[in-house]
Amino acid sequence: MNRYDDEYRAKLTTCENAAAAVRDGDTLIHGVTIAEPPGVLTALAERARAGGLNQIKVYTFNAQKHFARTLGSPDISDIVDSYTWFV
Repeated sequence: MNRYDDEYRAKLTTCENAAAAVRDGDTLIHGVTIAEPPGVLTALAERARAGGLNQIKVYTFNAQKHFARTLGSPDISDIVDSYTWFV
Protein backbone atom coordinates (compact mmCIF):
# COMPACT_ATOMS: atom_id res chain seq x y z
CA MET A 1 0.00 0.00 0.00
CA ASN A 2 1.09 3.55 -0.58
CA ARG A 3 0.92 6.46 1.82
CA TYR A 4 -2.26 7.83 0.20
CA ASP A 5 -4.10 4.58 0.87
CA ASP A 6 -2.83 4.63 4.45
CA GLU A 7 -3.96 8.22 4.95
CA TYR A 8 -7.38 7.44 3.46
CA ARG A 9 -7.86 4.43 5.75
CA ALA A 10 -6.79 6.46 8.79
CA LYS A 11 -9.48 9.07 8.04
CA LEU A 12 -12.25 6.62 7.09
CA THR A 13 -15.14 6.78 9.56
CA THR A 14 -18.86 6.11 9.89
CA CYS A 15 -21.63 8.56 9.12
CA GLU A 16 -22.52 8.63 12.80
CA ASN A 17 -18.96 9.54 13.80
CA ALA A 18 -18.85 12.26 11.16
CA ALA A 19 -22.16 13.66 12.45
CA ALA A 20 -20.86 13.54 16.03
CA ALA A 21 -18.13 16.02 15.07
CA VAL A 22 -20.77 18.70 14.38
CA ARG A 23 -21.38 20.97 17.37
CA ASP A 24 -24.25 23.24 18.33
CA GLY A 25 -24.09 26.47 16.35
CA ASP A 26 -21.93 25.03 13.56
CA THR A 27 -22.39 25.97 9.91
CA LEU A 28 -22.42 23.21 7.30
CA ILE A 29 -22.18 23.30 3.54
CA HIS A 30 -22.91 20.01 1.80
CA GLY A 31 -22.48 18.56 -1.65
CA VAL A 32 -24.75 19.46 -4.53
CA THR A 33 -27.35 17.15 -6.14
CA ILE A 34 -25.76 13.72 -6.63
CA ALA A 35 -23.01 14.65 -4.18
CA GLU A 36 -25.49 14.94 -1.29
CA PRO A 37 -24.19 12.70 1.50
CA PRO A 38 -27.36 10.77 2.45
CA GLY A 39 -25.79 8.84 5.32
CA VAL A 40 -24.31 11.91 6.98
CA LEU A 41 -27.50 13.94 6.46
CA THR A 42 -29.53 11.11 8.03
CA ALA A 43 -27.18 10.82 11.00
CA LEU A 44 -27.32 14.59 11.58
CA ALA A 45 -31.12 14.67 11.37
CA GLU A 46 -31.44 11.73 13.77
CA ARG A 47 -29.13 13.49 16.20
CA ALA A 48 -31.18 16.71 15.94
CA ARG A 49 -34.45 14.82 16.47
CA ALA A 50 -33.00 13.12 19.55
CA GLY A 51 -32.09 16.50 21.05
CA GLY A 52 -28.35 16.09 20.57
CA LEU A 53 -27.88 18.99 18.19
CA ASN A 54 -29.15 22.57 18.27
CA GLN A 55 -29.10 25.66 16.10
CA ILE A 56 -27.03 24.63 13.11
CA LYS A 57 -26.96 26.42 9.78
CA VAL A 58 -26.93 24.42 6.56
CA TYR A 59 -26.13 25.90 3.16
CA THR A 60 -26.95 24.03 -0.02
CA PHE A 61 -27.03 25.03 -3.64
CA ASN A 62 -29.69 22.71 -5.05
CA ALA A 63 -31.13 20.49 -2.33
CA GLN A 64 -32.47 17.11 -3.39
CA LYS A 65 -34.56 14.33 -1.83
CA HIS A 66 -32.03 13.29 0.81
CA PHE A 67 -31.84 16.81 2.22
CA ALA A 68 -35.63 17.19 2.07
CA ARG A 69 -36.11 14.00 4.12
CA THR A 70 -33.42 14.82 6.66
CA LEU A 71 -32.11 18.29 7.58
CA GLY A 72 -34.68 20.04 5.41
CA SER A 73 -37.59 18.32 7.12
CA PRO A 74 -40.18 20.62 8.72
CA ASP A 75 -40.13 18.71 12.02
CA ILE A 76 -36.61 19.99 12.79
CA SER A 77 -36.88 23.44 11.21
CA ASP A 78 -36.59 24.99 14.68
CA ILE A 79 -33.15 23.36 15.03
CA VAL A 80 -31.80 23.62 11.48
CA ASP A 81 -31.64 26.94 9.65
CA SER A 82 -31.58 26.00 5.96
CA TYR A 83 -30.24 28.30 3.29
CA THR A 84 -30.69 27.09 -0.26
CA TRP A 85 -30.45 28.75 -3.64
CA PHE A 86 -33.44 26.82 -4.94
CA VAL A 87 -36.69 25.86 -3.22
